[in-house]
Amino acid sequence: MRRRLRALQADGRRCTWIATICCVPGERDCYRGIRLRVWCAGKNSQALQVDLLLSESEHAAAFELPGF
Repeated sequence: MRRRLRALQADGRRCTWIATICCVPGERDCYRGIRLRVWCAGKNSQALQVDLLLSESEHAAAFELPGF
């Protein structure tokens, strides 16, 4: 999978972020996962990493298609 670094500027600070999509095996289902990693420039900068999970059944239930 291709990765692209993105930039975000807030309060005069420039931060870089990247998101990757992955599949995380669960008890009965495979979960779609998104790993988000954010870091800012600076000598003492630390990275923030968050894993967001969404099951396929929750994902499908979130969409409504009128007329189908």
